[in-house]
Amino acid sequence: NKQKKYYGSAYYTHPTTYEATGEYDFSTGYLPYVYTAYNLSEYKRELAVNVTFESEIQGCGKYNDPFIIDDDDKLPIISRIINGQNVGASVKIYLPNDLTSFNYTKTNYTKYAYNFGTDNFTSSTGGSAITNPNARRYLAGAYYVITKDIELPNDFVALGTVDSSSNPQYAFRGVLIGRKMGTRLAGKASILGGVILLLIGIEIFVSSFL
Repeated sequence: NKQKKYYGSAYYTHPTTYEATGEYDFSTGYLPYVYTAYNLSEYKRELAVNVTFESEIQGCGKYNDPFIIDDDDKLPIISRIINGQNVGASVKIYLPNDLTSFNYTKTNYTKYAYNFGTDNFTSSTGGSAITNPNARRYLAGAYYVITKDIELPNDFVALGTVDSSSNPQYAFRGVLIGRKMGTRLAGKASILGGVILLLIGIEIFVSSFL
């Protein structure tokens, strides 16, 4: 989705409209930026143009304070974090301040805004540093409320994974809740990579596994 927008902006690239809020179809009348189209089966990749993540994910992943997914970027960000990818320090997410284990069951906690880090998630507002593995495991088992229909990008990484040692510590085992019944998750990738999953009010649409 970021490739369809101006760098660091919420507005779509458009040849005639200023601050366009909808995607423009460049398939006719324009030459492709890359001559050979994206084709995963033939190992022909697309270029990641205009990709940047600047997002603040509200909530805390708890039953009574779930993470809020209210745009098309936040679920891919969560997915990339769980899968061990670097999403950049501009991504901010709220976490319990004493998260020392992924199996966090406390109901009396203080949450702080944390910036992503490849080694540690750090807070400038008073929270103690949280190791990247603990944050990843916590996100894999968290509660999420999806407030709108979501269209996932073509390169969406499955929500959850199993690491190389066959330990399913990063498999998604959380809860996805649609704020309205029939909330739609659509994409061209395998959306879920978990072992235990609860969907409430969510419809999954997968058009292709490539």
